[in-house]
Amino acid sequence: MRPERILVVTSSLRVGGAEMHILDLCRFLVSRGKVPAVLHLSGSGSVVAERLSREGVELLLFEISSLRQLLFPSTLARLKRVVNGFSPDIIHAHLYHGEIVGVVASILSRVPLVATRHSSGREFNGSRRSIVRLLKSLYRLVIAVSDEAGEEAKKMGFPASRVSVIPNGVDTSRFRPLSEVERIAGRREWEERVFDSYEPDGVIIGTLAGLKKVKNHSLFIEMAVELRSRTVPGSTGIRFVIVGEGPERVFLEGKVAEAGAGSWVALPGVEEHPEDVLPLMDLFVLTSDAEGVPLAVLEAMSCGLPCVVTDVGGTAEILGGSGMVVNRHDPGLLAESVFTMLADPERMRADGLALRDRAVTDYDIGVWGEHILKVYRDSLSR
Repeated sequence: MRPERILVVTSSLRVGGAEMHILDLCRFLVSRGKVPAVLHLSGSGSVVAERLSREGVELLLFEISSLRQLLFPSTLARLKRVVNGFSPDIIHAHLYHGEIVGVVASILSRVPLVATRHSSGREFNGSRRSIVRLLKSLYRLVIAVSDEAGEEAKKMGFPASRVSVIPNGVDTSRFRPLSEVERIAGRREWEERVFDSYEPDGVIIGTLAGLKKVKNHSLFIEMAVELRSRTVPGSTGIRFVIVGEGPERVFLEGKVAEAGAGSWVALPGVEEHPEDVLPLMDLFVLTSDAEGVPLAVLEAMSCGLPCVVTDVGGTAEILGGSGMVVNRHDPGLLAESVFTMLADPERMRADGLALRDRAVTDYDIGVWGEHILKVYRDSLSR
């Protein structure tokens, strides 16, 4: 009996939460003896594309300049060749453009379509909402990463029976706390690379997210400026790092320079192995304006980091009472919450342990992946 084949369709393979979700999904599918392939509209040569290739996942580039091209017979014939060449049992679409291409691919191949909604209030507004409402009968099932995303799908006309809420998962064996010896050695090397100096008694507050407007790194920098002048007991000073890459880099670098913060606010770009970097931080802060269930927060939790996050998407839900959740419209409250956390090392330690336990118990990638496989089985049985 041939192994089940899953065609993942996505708008992009550039680095981002949805793209890392796809990488984790493909890794899990391979570990369970499935055969995934990724059909993408852009992102060849990206870090995510390279990692998928190293995992043995076939990448199928389907370039189109506009979704209107799907009205052309030549484009449909090309899509049909690509899809039938892989011969999938399930098509699993991600992000708006990926969903529309996935719908057409499902029609052409008569293969059931599943879609994952990674956020609410961002991807499906205006005409996009109307288009998906018209096409909703062509989806077998929708996976929502948060309750908010699930409610948004229902408002588009998807029956509750066809919407499954499955929060993101995290590989808790890869993202894990380090031993004290590992952490000291790794921290020295990382600080010298990122800041050109090592402060053995310093504090590092970090975040991990694409440099995009929706991530609101401006708020992170404003918080950094507010906190830099404060004294944390037992510390020689606070430094800040924003790990990621994206279109906001020039703007954010300008903001750091304007504040005179270049020596203590770093933007080192993409880290190919975030599991090596996250456990070197002392506190993780998320300042996003919108999220689903942010994978970076789950990864920080899994590394045993205390977290302070804005109240967006499923952030409060995944923290489960540990860490701090603050109003994203109150910059002053964010800085105060972070300082309150830093001033209480015992609470930071307890929150880090609790969040690690929560990640292992509720969000491990094995549990998450089995939920995804159940959705595949349900879509085939329908």
